Amino acid sequence: MAEPSLLPWFVSGFLDELQEQHEAGFPFALLQAFELCGKARIPAPQWAVESLAKKLQALYDDKAFSWDEVFGAVGPKPGKHRKRITLKAENTPRVYHRVVELQSQGRGVTNLLFQEVADQYGIPEKMCKEIFYEMKARMAEPDPDSPSV
Repeated sequence: MAEPSLLPWFVSGFLDELQEQHEAGFPFALLQAFELCGKARIPAPQWAVESLAKKLQALYDDKAFSWDEVFGAVGPKPGKHRKRITLKAENTPRVYHRVVELQSQGRGVTNLLFQEVADQYGIPEKMCKEIFYEMKARMAEPDPDSPSV
C-alpha cells in the first residue's frame, strides 16, 4: 500500500529518472515506473504507456519472442545502479517525512540525525542526505499545475 504522502508531484522526479534509464537502454525501468505509479495510485506517464504498447505489439507481431527480450532479463545479481534507484525510490517518502518530523521536534538537521534515519530505514547516510535535500528543493519549487496569483 502506498504511503498517503506519496503525491504525484513528489513521484514525478523518480519517473523522470526512470524515463532516462529506459531511454538509455534499461528496459526494466518501464516496469518500475508502472510499479511506482501503482503504489502512488496515479496514472502512468504517457512515455510509459506508449512504450508498453509498442513492446506488447512487438510480442503480438512476433518481433520479440520473450518477456526477457522485451523488458530485459532480471538476473539474480542486478546492477548496483538499479539497486540504488529502487532503494532510493522506495525510501524517499518515509525518509523525507521522518527527517521533517524529527526537525519539527526541535532536532537539528545534522549528520547524526541523517545517520539515525538512515539506520532506521537501512540505507546509506549519503542517500538519506540526498533524499532530504532533493525533496527540500522540490518542495521549494512552485507547483507548475497551480494557478499563479
